[in-house]
Amino acid sequence: LFSGSGLSFKDADQEKGLLDFVRNGGFFAGIHSASDSFKNSDGYWLMLGGRFKGHGGGKFWVRIENKEHAITKGLEDFEIQDETYSHAYHKDFTPKSLVKMDRDKEQQSMGWCHEYGKGRVFFTSLGHGREAWANPHFQRLALRGFYWAVGREPKDPPKE
Repeated sequence: LFSGSGLSFKDADQEKGLLDFVRNGGFFAGIHSASDSFKNSDGYWLMLGGRFKGHGGGKFWVRIENKEHAITKGLEDFEIQDETYSHAYHKDFTPKSLVKMDRDKEQQSMGWCHEYGKGRVFFTSLGHGREAWANPHFQRLALRGFYWAVGREPKDPPKE
């Protein structure tokens, strides 16, 4: 699991290590500002798929775009208070959006997944602060994404 902002790789070996790990059957699960890190790395951008372009915030609806994917199967649209990241997509990446922000003219993807070589990548730009993390619908999406990324059957958080 990764969420960080403004980070850069220490050296080329560190970058290669992460990308090789995922490409060779590993996994990467990124939350929120994972798309605002390692901006000096075209390889990381390709692996993740999108790079932070800008944001707004407030309350908005998250629509389930792919209701048949293992991560989102059984999930329902939900409302959340969060930042609203927009992304530039790598030229060699076509996002397969799982969830999309729906607020008037703002309709960008807020989460996607894909295979990277033999590995799996899950990312959601949701999850800026405590209010978003306290949202049970976000928790469910994130946990199911983590399970999928590591190659396990997605499951829901335990009921209280």
